[in-house]
Amino acid sequence: MKQFSHYHLIIFAKYPLAGKSKTRLIPALGPNNAARLQIALTELTIRKINPLLISGYLHAHIFFTGCTLKEIRTWLGSSFVYREQVAGDLGLKMSNAFTDVFHEHAASRAVIVGTDIYHLHTDIILEAFDSLGHHDLVLGPAADGGYYLIGLNEPQPGLFQNIAWGSSSVLETTLNKATSNKMRFHLLKRLHDIDRPDDLKYLDEDFISSSLPKT
Repeated sequence: MKQFSHYHLIIFAKYPLAGKSKTRLIPALGPNNAARLQIALTELTIRKINPLLISGYLHAHIFFTGCTLKEIRTWLGSSFVYREQVAGDLGLKMSNAFTDVFHEHAASRAVIVGTDIYHLHTDIILEAFDSLGHHDLVLGPAADGGYYLIGLNEPQPGLFQNIAWGSSSVLETTLNKATSNKMRFHLLKRLHDIDRPDDLKYLDEDFISSSLPKT
């Protein structure tokens, strides 16, 4: 695989703590299993990304919250550039992450993903980076009306302002902003976040049984 040294993948990760992780899943799983599921989903995301990192296709950054640098590095390893998420809403966090990789790491294309998309695969990430050669913006629509992936080839702080984060209008509002600014955009495959009890049906039984203790 060719090397693209200016392609940067940003992973947003939250340190798993019982009672503070996947809180919307606690009614269905309990606090300990909700945290265990977050661990499993995060580690699955890392495993899927590792081949692209090892091949030299991209650089990977983990923007973390809920712990110290030592704790996150001990958990996820030393292959990543780590940066603590800034305070503020999700939009400010993402805007800051893009600014960091474009200005501090000379990125030419950058993509942000979370760690709760069970069906996120390498081909989707490759498509995202490839589409940035012909588009200003790439989005992975989520079934809940948000997006699970966003990619840019330069900072676009206006895309992240005045958004009702967590609502079903996030994707629509973002696309309206892009259209108003004459940005060329590309939409990826629609996928499901694993955020709410009803989302658990999108997980394979083998994954659930290997991630959570049998009762």
